[in-house]
Amino acid sequence: MRNATTDSPSPVCNNPFAKYNGPQHPASNLHTSLWQLARASIATPTYFPPETLVRGMSAGENLGLTAKEMNLLYNATNIPSALMSAALNEQDFLCRVFGQCVAGAPLDLEIGDMIDSNGPFSNKAFRFVRYNADLTEAGLSKIGCSDLVPERVSTA
Repeated sequence: MRNATTDSPSPVCNNPFAKYNGPQHPASNLHTSLWQLARASIATPTYFPPETLVRGMSAGENLGLTAKEMNLLYNATNIPSALMSAALNEQDFLCRVFGQCVAGAPLDLEIGDMIDSNGPFSNKAFRFVRYNADLTEAGLSKIGCSDLVPERVSTA
């Protein structure tokens, strides 16, 4: 699924030990009906209205985005970047599964940053560091580049 408010993938799994599969968590997947999960994962947002699911919050969310705003024009302009973002996220995840990540931001609220995580492999094939530049006004200010205009340095 895709979280339209963050323009990021929103995976759901059936791992009984996953953070969002615990019955005590307020955003637990166990509180979501199977039909809602199926509808939320349908890859035809212009034909069916989006399904709203309660998920964990993350920075940069556009909480003001409504289902009515997600029309054909919205999807035509946002789907390409969503696909690129999903591919980047998947590639980063696979690198962290097969390689040893020594620095990098959390991938999502469920799996975290996977630093010092073996996952299914105790012998990692390579070692790497992942840096993603935060090209928002706040991110640029944080690294001392408040004089830069985010739209001029961003490719998005």
